[in-house]
Amino acid sequence: MGLITPNPEAELAAAELAESSQAAPTEPQEEGEPASPEEQEAYDKVVSAGSEVLHGEQTNPEIMSILESGRDNPGEALADVAMMIIGQIDEQSGGKIPEGIIIPAADDILSQAGELAEVAGLFKWDESTKGSAAQSLWKKAGEKYDFDPQEIQELIDSMGKDEIEGIRSKQDQIAQGSPQQAAPAAPPMGAV
Repeated sequence: MGLITPNPEAELAAAELAESSQAAPTEPQEEGEPASPEEQEAYDKVVSAGSEVLHGEQTNPEIMSILESGRDNPGEALADVAMMIIGQIDEQSGGKIPEGIIIPAADDILSQAGELAEVAGLFKWDESTKGSAAQSLWKKAGEKYDFDPQEIQELIDSMGKDEIEGIRSKQDQIAQGSPQQAAPAAPPMGAV
């Protein structure tokens, strides 16, 4: 699957991310720690750029085509879209996305893509699809960003549906700018 057509708004957000990351590098946060202001800012920029790609006039038709072709395995299609978008943003930023926000930002983009697919009538964005999409996303992110696949699988296997839903809830709090500053949706790189 190739990269989607460049989106000027996403490219601008990636350039801003690269610029701000050069000025204030961040270390991956430990699980349970609140996001630092730099991580929150980077997260917001990545998710905003991802949203621009999902809804962009030039890119949305291609995203919808990918999702439509994944009707037989919506979780996989959603994970593919989220990782494609994160990969594009990371590439455009010169690899400046802080490690601790890659999976949380990808998870947020995955949720947006799931909602988009449901509104378009492609498939339901229900608990089953959310769970399979999250598992597929974590595996793909692990492979792309050098997580140990065995450790990722052990982490996924150790989580119950309630725990996964709790992680999603915390992620929603971050995405909505909750003052609680919840932990990331999945452990940061190297913490698994």
